[in-house]
Amino acid sequence: MDDSVEKQVAQLKTEGKAALARHDFEGAKDVLTSAIALSPDSHKLYRLRSVAYACLQEYQSSLEDAEKVIGLMPKSTDGYYHKGFALYHQKDYSGAAHAFQEGLKLNPSDRVLRQGFWDAVTLLSQHRVCLPMRYQVTESDIDLKANRLPEADVEPTPEPE
Repeated sequence: MDDSVEKQVAQLKTEGKAALARHDFEGAKDVLTSAIALSPDSHKLYRLRSVAYACLQEYQSSLEDAEKVIGLMPKSTDGYYHKGFALYHQKDYSGAAHAFQEGLKLNPSDRVLRQGFWDAVTLLSQHRVCLPMRYQVTESDIDLKANRLPEADVEPTPEPE
């Protein structure tokens, strides 16, 4: 990418963040979509647009961008958080719990992911939903007495910029 395109992407990203800050979510979505057209491999742009979609309650689009973040940066917890958030709001609590759990494997001490996981598990138990086999959470996955997941053998990832 040449310098002029990089500068344009940086400017659009700044405009997108400003639009999010002033709650102009439609504007943020549009600006970030333009930035993504110029820089389709930027996980940060997809993450920001996922936020904009979620604020617009467009959870399927938010989920698609979150999955793109995971594809571009699988070692970052950001994509898993946004995926879990979108699935939770689509009332796919088993999928949300699974997404949050995948993020916790990368950073077991992340309180936001942990809270999302427990919120989803609580709603699952309240609704007595039967989990699809790929999302089943077993007793070995959860220490219910301590209200925590077992510690993973993974070093926490540094926070993204």
